[in-house]
Amino acid sequence: KFCSYYINGFVNLIEKFLSDVAYSKNILTVFTPSTIFLEQPQKGFNEYIASKAAVEALVRQLAAKYSGWVFCAPRLPRMLTDQTSGLGTDSTQNTAEVMLDALNLMNCLSR
Repeated sequence: KFCSYYINGFVNLIEKFLSDVAYSKNILTVFTPSTIFLEQPQKGFNEYIASKAAVEALVRQLAAKYSGWVFCAPRLPRMLTDQTSGLGTDSTQNTAEVMLDALNLMNCLSR
């Protein structure tokens, strides 16, 4: 299920932008967050971790192929989101601060 969203959905979205001349000929910054779980695996998250690793590999391939585009895939820490709210996540991370830092990084990369 995660691969369907993170790989297939992402590729379908990128292909739509590539097929539109207004986007394909311009610099585009793409944000696709990854996860710290690649460095700190968590039991029960195998498919999630595998799909995020595949996204990172895909992003490297896309960045090599489309040099005018900027791809940003920061490994975000575990934090409270709508996806993790039912898991009893005890996170000291402030979700808004983490996301702001990630977006600032993306902004720096796209300059």
